[in-house]
Amino acid sequence: MARVASGATNEERTGMTEPRYRHYKGGTYRFMAEARIEGRPDGDPDARVAVYRSEADGRVWVRPLADFFNRLDDGTKRFTLLEDDA
Repeated sequence: MARVASGATNEERTGMTEPRYRHYKGGTYRFMAEARIEGRPDGDPDARVAVYRSEADGRVWVRPLADFFNRLDDGTKRFTLLEDDA
């Protein structure tokens, strides 16, 4: 689990489980937070980002929120919620 400045995990701090998603290429990730890019106008859709962590190596990634939830050109979801964790 990712640690925050207080030393607690996100789950310990908020009492909420980070949902697990499977990337279309096979990796599993924990959705940690929705965040905003500083300095972007409020109406800018790219100002909202998904912050997520790889379960394989613990690396933290950020991508535009719309890209996280969008489908690829062939209709495949980029990330699929793993229902056993919902």
